[in-house]
Amino acid sequence: MRRTHHRDDARGPVVPSRRTPLVPADPRSYAADVSAATVLYLVCAACAVASIVLAVLGVVWLATDRRVRRVRVPARLVTRAPSGAGETVDVEYPAPDGRPLRARLVVADAPAPGTPPWFDGTVWVDPANPLDVRTHPQARRRRAVVALVAAGALFVATAGTGLVAMIVGLQDAMSP
Repeated sequence: MRRTHHRDDARGPVVPSRRTPLVPADPRSYAADVSAATVLYLVCAACAVASIVLAVLGVVWLATDRRVRRVRVPARLVTRAPSGAGETVDVEYPAPDGRPLRARLVVADAPAPGTPPWFDGTVWVDPANPLDVRTHPQARRRRAVVALVAAGALFVATAGTGLVAMIVGLQDAMSP
């Protein structure tokens, strides 16, 4: 937006004119200055940043989950109740000092036909933290996998919006 200037006299300083406002009366006039290619480039940049953040989080979560060494210990099923994700089970398992510990776990249904169920009478325990118990050594990697899949989808969206923004920008540059 251009501002007009006038001089009070021939030798005086340049001051903004009172006739031209600094802020337009209609705020929608700012939107008219933004091209479609600019909006697409901004969407492309946002998708790129989000995909990088999700990819880093997914890798960190996966590495953190794999870093913990777990041992397999026998567990006794105490109670079983249906839940939305499968079943909620209360299990009793021995602590490293021999006293019994209890945990409530959500056990998913069998992941695929022909595979064993997630709870087979044993649990995986972190020896450094006996209260950290799972039904599978890698049972909590779902959020890492979801983050990595979302990062891949956002990467595809980044490439798509970048390509479309480039085409729209070229069309704008070629049009008279």
